[in-house]
Amino acid sequence: MSYFRAMILLVGFLLLPLQTYAAVQGFARLNLTEGDVQVRVADTDDWVPAAVNTPLYEGDSIWAPEESRTEIQLQDGTIIRLDEKSSLSILKVDDESLQFYLGMGRIYVRSGEQHRWDIQIDLTDSTVKLYDKSRLRIDITEQGEEVISVFKGNVYVESYGSRTKVLKGEMLSLEDSRSEISPVNAPDAWDKWNTQRDNKLARRSGGNLPGELGAYEEELSSSGEWLEVQEYGRVWRPAVVVDADWAPYRSGRWIWRGGDYVWIPSEPWGWAPYHYGRWSMVSGFGWCWVPPLPGDVFWAPAFVGWITTPDYVGWVPLAPGEIYYGRGYYGRQSVNVTNITNVTVNQTTNIYRLANVRNAVTGVNRNSFVSGRGSYAKLAAGAFPRGEMVAGRPEPRLEAKEILMPQIRKVPASRRPPPYVAGLPVRELKERFPKIGRGAEIPPRPEKQRMAAGVW
Repeated sequence: MSYFRAMILLVGFLLLPLQTYAAVQGFARLNLTEGDVQVRVADTDDWVPAAVNTPLYEGDSIWAPEESRTEIQLQDGTIIRLDEKSSLSILKVDDESLQFYLGMGRIYVRSGEQHRWDIQIDLTDSTVKLYDKSRLRIDITEQGEEVISVFKGNVYVESYGSRTKVLKGEMLSLEDSRSEISPVNAPDAWDKWNTQRDNKLARRSGGNLPGELGAYEEELSSSGEWLEVQEYGRVWRPAVVVDADWAPYRSGRWIWRGGDYVWIPSEPWGWAPYHYGRWSMVSGFGWCWVPPLPGDVFWAPAFVGWITTPDYVGWVPLAPGEIYYGRGYYGRQSVNVTNITNVTVNQTTNIYRLANVRNAVTGVNRNSFVSGRGSYAKLAAGAFPRGEMVAGRPEPRLEAKEILMPQIRKVPASRRPPPYVAGLPVRELKERFPKIGRGAEIPPRPEKQRMAAGVW
């Protein structure tokens, strides 16, 4: 595999503040999708079909049409679920708080164990604030009534200049200027489904992961096994590899988000192993994931090294300790760069450590890659002729809409968002609903606007 030997010449790199991108990338993913769930991409305002492990960004919106549901998982373990005919927009993401807008339908919220963020959920007539661990649902009825039911903890609801504390077991109903507190209703099908999901996601405290990744403990423990190896200590290995040609970063697809290629794994367990830590080929065990060290836990679009030629695009997992050159700060073993100029071929220096491992390099024809299509497969050494390799990512073809799509498929017109949802940009919502800090004076609500014929 001497074809994968080269030297990377870095020209002009800029070290950025350590916090760059930390608060806005990887804070949330879609952990479950049923039906024709769609995401409006903040970069372009395009609605695209969603998939499990789709990362969410500030400015994105989610739509669950009829006969669809979805689950959002935050880094701290908080769960937000949307029922059918529901829309949710992400208005603001920072280190201390998250702000959402529920446009229609219903959601269920369960605070995570770590409780990293205060959460603000804006509705047409009110704002719901979660400061501590809570469990609740919010309904917007077809008549416009807003109903907040609290099952655990308490929340604050702010509406028409007043603040109401809603306790466990209470339900606050709001319509126009009327409000009423009553006991929560008996569990319905939506409540029972959420309880089943909560039980399935019950956290296993195995202590195999850094505390920052504790939300993914159960997912990995049920999908693989933890091993103790001499070189790295505690590592994780997938339980089922159905193909001898399997390798990390092969089952899934690349999309373009946030100025970089982001890996969307098709394996349900793939969020943590593909966006944190590194992979290694461990003697006697095969491919194993090496978690990051406590205090050095950073989400990245994908810890891979790129290899390109005029005809092919290839990538290989980065080994533990190998430098990741990215457009942001992704831990101590990363470098922020603005420009990478490569291409000096050297027969004595490896491009990437794992490139010499059998079956490690994945790729696709360049034309298929830039269009967002193509089947990813193991690449033979002959795909990379000597003297033509470049260590670095390919440039995206941004006019190809497919490159934004977590999965490529057509959504029936009847499942697309109604005009009320599709035509309301997040930037307008951010202006209409400011962030409310703890103990801050309650700002007046914007002039009330109702849905009429599906539009504002």
